[in-house]
Amino acid sequence: MPGSPPQELSSLLRAWSSGDESALDKLMPLALGELRSDVPVRLQHIVKKMLAKYPQDRYVSIHEVRNDLKDLSEEPLMFY
Repeated sequence: MPGSPPQELSSLLRAWSSGDESALDKLMPLALGELRSDVPVRLQHIVKKMLAKYPQDRYVSIHEVRNDLKDLSEEPLMFY
């Protein structure tokens, strides 16, 4: 649930202590929609992009985040 770490700490510690980098690669944050069904799909995508593992998959600037959030505020909400 929001307010909790996106990944279980114990899972991260096990993967890190194993020394197996592929184990760390397999760990992905839980999707926001899996934690809260009341979060709009578009917002889920924005959060996922902000938490992307690889920098090239993330927003380049806070201005891009602002623009997507502004667009989101002007759209009808979709929950699925």
